[in-house]
Amino acid sequence: MKFDMRTGVACLVLVITVCILQQVSAKTVRGTLSSVKAAETYGQYITKFCFHGENASVAYELNSTGKDGQLLFYLDEQWNVASTVSNCWEKLKLAKVSHELQDLTGNQTLAHFIHPRIWHIVYADTFTCQNTGLPIKDPITLSYQLKLLNPDSLGNPTDHFSDEETGC
Repeated sequence: MKFDMRTGVACLVLVITVCILQQVSAKTVRGTLSSVKAAETYGQYITKFCFHGENASVAYELNSTGKDGQLLFYLDEQWNVASTVSNCWEKLKLAKVSHELQDLTGNQTLAHFIHPRIWHIVYADTFTCQNTGLPIKDPITLSYQLKLLNPDSLGNPTDHFSDEETGC
């Protein structure tokens, strides 16, 4: 088998394309939000992402809406404290931003910072801090998809790449 320059270039292009596609899809998070999981850990941890710019946002899609569900956003420094707090209400109060999940789709734009910042995203609902010791009656279970977006060079929130990939 003869290896020529065109074959080498074609292989390189293919490898780069696959790597880029894997990184882009890695910034879409899918899963299940659960009252039970949120109550066990005083908020269900979803993911973290390094956002930058004034139009950084999180777009979400749900299969249903729940009872007082919300996404909580913690800056990295706040999360380091919140993850050690043993009081549920105190942990939830440390969130920098909260977004009520009242619709099947929506988005939350995050505050502009001069430097890129790591944000942690957590789910909580009406059952999260009800520590009764009894099983939750009619717990909420939602399928979700989050798209984590940084602004592109024109300021539009379309870039799936976390700034962590560029040294956040």
